[in-house]
Amino acid sequence: MFALIAKYHVIMKSFLLSILLLITSYSCTNPKSSDFQSKIVNFGDVKAYKTSDLISEIDFVKLETNSSSHFGKIDQIMIYNNKIYILDSYPGPPSVFVFSIDGKFVNKIMNVGNGPGEYLGADCFGIDKNNGLILLLDRQSNTIVRYRIDDLSFVDKLKIQTPTPASFIYNPAENLYYYYYSLKDNNNKHIVITTEKGTSVNKLIDPEPSGRIIHGCQCNFYHFEDNICVFPYFSDKIYTVNKDTAFVKYELLFGDNKMPDQDLFINNSSSGAIMKEMMSGDEGRIRMLVPYELAEQMLVKYYIKKDVFIGVWHKSKNLSINLKYSDLTDDMGIGGKFGTIQ
Repeated sequence: MFALIAKYHVIMKSFLLSILLLITSYSCTNPKSSDFQSKIVNFGDVKAYKTSDLISEIDFVKLETNSSSHFGKIDQIMIYNNKIYILDSYPGPPSVFVFSIDGKFVNKIMNVGNGPGEYLGADCFGIDKNNGLILLLDRQSNTIVRYRIDDLSFVDKLKIQTPTPASFIYNPAENLYYYYYSLKDNNNKHIVITTEKGTSVNKLIDPEPSGRIIHGCQCNFYHFEDNICVFPYFSDKIYTVNKDTAFVKYELLFGDNKMPDQDLFINNSSSGAIMKEMMSGDEGRIRMLVPYELAEQMLVKYYIKKDVFIGVWHKSKNLSINLKYSDLTDDMGIGGKFGTIQ
């Protein structure tokens, strides 16, 4: 298997939209902002498009494949300091692969076990830019394993003092760890913020009944500008959070496609029953979404049953598109470059 990273230049009506789209993955970006206001983003009704309607140029970065760099799928991806970091947890041993920005394989973390520098699982990762560290969440041992970013050598393990989180993000500006929880972990808030040693600082975001179900990408946090954003599972809201407050930054609308009603989660006792209904019930019910935010644009990949949809919004122009990926007419011959979207 080989992977491609693609940079699209997308045309929406009369202007050029440049957006980095990592089709099979999740990306964290890191620029700056100050004044926050809640914004309703309406991607509009789903419409049919040709690739030539949307794309003027496309550039590929092919990731090198050799006996050391094969991976099964992308659970999480970050681009930092001209390096591409990819978390892959299946089918082989959970690993973090490092590639140069032009796709050359550099190194990897693949240390499954119980010893020093080893982990039982690799569920989510982050980067501590202040101290030059890669932080790897091991949910099975409820620890964060830390490695030096320059040579991937082991530093230490941090024992998480709260129950096992679904995901986390490190805030270097505050030297604090933000953990995401579902209601089933007996928490009355989604976000628990602690110091490095595990001392609790605050708890934020009241969950709805859907908050007890975890379903989505490995890490539902991202950095944007100087802020931390989080998108709760089964929610159409993106929050900005800091150690003191959390507020809705964006509320996302997708025409007739909507998040499931909370009654679905109230009336079903098991996550299996809920997911069965999600995959076989009413059309137009969104089961998962993943946002990618840049300075001028936002792209949201979302799923209805097994179908993939993509919404793009240009912030300053307030123009948007909403499309079903399988209905996109590929008149530029680029579709086969990506393989199957999962």
